[in-house]
Amino acid sequence: MRSITSGGESKLVRHGEEVDNKENIQRYFRRIDKGLHELRRDQQAPLVLAGVDYLHPIYKEVNTYPHLIREGVSGNPEHLSAKELHQQAWAIVKPYFLKAQQKAVDRYKELIGSERVSNRIREIMPAAYHGRIELLFVVAALHQWGTFDPDTEAIHLHKKEVVTKICSR
Repeated sequence: MRSITSGGESKLVRHGEEVDNKENIQRYFRRIDKGLHELRRDQQAPLVLAGVDYLHPIYKEVNTYPHLIREGVSGNPEHLSAKELHQQAWAIVKPYFLKAQQKAVDRYKELIGSERVSNRIREIMPAAYHGRIELLFVVAALHQWGTFDPDTEAIHLHKKEVVTKICSR
């Protein structure tokens, strides 16, 4: 096995065949990119690459997903547990989410006092059903049980969870 350079690009050659050359890697990454678009469609979730360093720029060349984060997790991810991989990726995307959260808070402050802001569930539920919600802040520990009838826009609130069975014929 020897390394040759052609046009500024190094390639590994074994008995005249290129091994893991850039074109093959790019072809593989294009398939991943296509699959990512099918999986993510209209989502805007950030994407963090995890892999050995030399693969990051090759993937970035073929990437068409607009929410790829510039920084990635370096090293072989096979040597990381799921928890370790999550921790490293979270360290990279946390500022992205904090920035988006601050932008949402700023937008809320801009609109507060107008008819476009409400904390009343009887206004929020129909607006959500009709796709008129720009931002929704939810208190994670607070639960409000109830049902919403989209035909009449009636809301029935309950003190505790009520399971409603929907029967179809």
